[in-house]
Amino acid sequence: MTAQSADLKSFLALRGFGYMVVDEAKNAALWNPAYTAWFPKGLNDPELALLRVETQTAEYWASPGGVVTYLYNLVTGGRSDEHARLEL
Repeated sequence: MTAQSADLKSFLALRGFGYMVVDEAKNAALWNPAYTAWFPKGLNDPELALLRVETQTAEYWASPGGVVTYLYNLVTGGRSDEHARLEL
């Protein structure tokens, strides 16, 4: 899973294993009526499932120069950004 900030300056990547979970009680506890847009049959929709993610590593990058600096570093292999890696 990778998340990127709207200003293209910060990135977060999580790596691990995902598992499909069937738990009717948890589905009911987390349910919001707005979800019927994706699951028209509500809590009885056979497509409804939960995803459990066991994260193993997390990495964060921050590029203070914005888009131009990020693209320049991407092309040249330069590194003027902050980077952190965490083993979980």
